[in-house]
Amino acid sequence: MSAPMVVLMSGGVDSAVAAALLKERGERVIGLTFKMWRCEDVPAASRQRCCSPRDIADARRVAGILGIPHAVLDVGDVFAREVVDPFCAAYAAGETPNPCVVCNARVKFGALRARIESIFGTARLATGHYARIVRHGRNRYLAAAADPAKDQSYFLAATEPSVLAAVESSFGRGASGGRVAAASDPGSFRVTCPSCGKAPRVPAAAQG
Repeated sequence: MSAPMVVLMSGGVDSAVAAALLKERGERVIGLTFKMWRCEDVPAASRQRCCSPRDIADARRVAGILGIPHAVLDVGDVFAREVVDPFCAAYAAGETPNPCVVCNARVKFGALRARIESIFGTARLATGHYARIVRHGRNRYLAAAADPAKDQSYFLAATEPSVLAAVESSFGRGASGGRVAAASDPGSFRVTCPSCGKAPRVPAAAQG
């Protein structure tokens, strides 16, 4: 039996569909969402934004619909040390760093890789990013998505190439509409993201 695939579920549509596509492919999928903030640290007005407590609830709900296990990993200490504190210092110095690029490189695919492997017994990770991971000889490299309008490879650009050997991106080879449509059938059901209202079609096979 192959090792499970841990899908980093943000609570958004793309990672939800990535999980559904991987399950349809026959992978043993585990959904994982990071808790980056303590609720008391997040102002009420910000609790519906990226990486918010609401995102955790959205990811858990979608995992339930897909019939896959879902776990929440508290990474507030690592997130503060690797992303928040350096960002605040850089911003105060007149710089404008991109916290998402740093978070992917230093947190999701950096400091937490060993922790994820020890908990779930696998180093196989997947995301909903629009990017390609291509093979060249024994190595794997990050490449832009086939659809330039949707390309998100920039957000993974600082991730170490050695890490990419265990990472899969489900949307890099074409526009999301094509990938989702190809995975759909008349019996498919719809998953609507409560935060943005988008509702891609998700394979009925993903129901379990």
